[in-house]
Amino acid sequence: ALAEFDAFPPLLTGYNTPQAAPRWEPSATDLNAAMLNSFLTAARTGQRAHPDGHAGLRTLRVVLAAYESLVTGQPATLTAS
Repeated sequence: ALAEFDAFPPLLTGYNTPQAAPRWEPSATDLNAAMLNSFLTAARTGQRAHPDGHAGLRTLRVVLAAYESLVTGQPATLTAS
């Protein structure tokens, strides 16, 4: 099995169901630049960066569960913490 995910694609692709046709949308925001700017502002001002470490940990858990599901072919269970 193979899975590929790009969190920051320059072009979002999908399928437009009502028109039954592929659809492409340019990505309007450079999310890497936005996150870097948020981090640098937090470092410079002492404000809390967003997303914070808790959000990062939750995201990591979701990604690891997705990998587990890909390997096992079964849904993975996420536990609240």
